[in-house]
Amino acid sequence: MATIRKGLQKDIEKYLVIPPTRRLRIISKDKIISKIRRSLNEFLHLHKGAKKITLCLTDNTRPFPDRMFVPAILTCLKDRGFKEDDITILISTGLHRPLNKKELQEKLGNSIISKIKVIQNNPEKVVEVKTNRDSFYVNPALVKSDILLGTGIFEPHQYAGFSGGNKI
Repeated sequence: MATIRKGLQKDIEKYLVIPPTRRLRIISKDKIISKIRRSLNEFLHLHKGAKKITLCLTDNTRPFPDRMFVPAILTCLKDRGFKEDDITILISTGLHRPLNKKELQEKLGNSIISKIKVIQNNPEKVVEVKTNRDSFYVNPALVKSDILLGTGIFEPHQYAGFSGGNKI
């Protein structure tokens, strides 16, 4: 399984398949990063007063190429005036176990881990958020942030129907 996943990761890092309405297209990594930067710049332009940002990432149970995309996202944030101290990366483990140091290094690389605050979800340490009709529990880092960004995938799940998506 690990060999298959590593091979899949290399394919994902080279190309991502994006399904348009009628057929599949293959888009290069550089074009995807360019589109991410453009979209993120437009989004950040609308939130000029924001100071703190949390980037929510999936844990290692999802084959998303964060090591490829996170550096581009962080560069874009820095270009828009965010300081490294104002950026937090939250590994959204849900109820999965936390990643160990080696897994974090593989996911993000040492250069990111050494510069940006990286935390992992702890379901035992949450805060309650209430709306008019509902209440739910989230990681405290989320309520301290002006902006929340998420990366991840949406895929079929053997028990839950679908995995990822709106949970990030």
